[in-house]
Amino acid sequence: MEDTILEALFLLFQAYGVYVIYELAKRLAAATTVSRIKSYVTALGVSAFIAAILWAYYGTHIENTDDPLYGKGDIVQDFVPTDQERNKHGVFVFIVIGITSLVGTHKGLKIKEMGSTLN
Repeated sequence: MEDTILEALFLLFQAYGVYVIYELAKRLAAATTVSRIKSYVTALGVSAFIAAILWAYYGTHIENTDDPLYGKGDIVQDFVPTDQERNKHGVFVFIVIGITSLVGTHKGLKIKEMGSTLN
């Protein structure tokens, strides 16, 4: 029962992270002066960068953080993922973040075109 509650809370935390990515992409696209295609390419580039970081650190976590602001701590290997597992995780993260940021960028560009304010 306790594991189920923790899994549900972690899933809600992930959903909130996806919402934050959407809102950030929407607000940045609405505030920018660059072209439409450059906005979409930037959204995909940032998504690929985040996915690459999460791909590289898949199977690890940080312990003994004496200074959490700067992330100093010991990187602990939880498990050794196979190349297929690591790649599957990276592609999954890229798809989720990429689609979310593209949708947010699209919405932000529509808001900019209409000249309305962000809600």
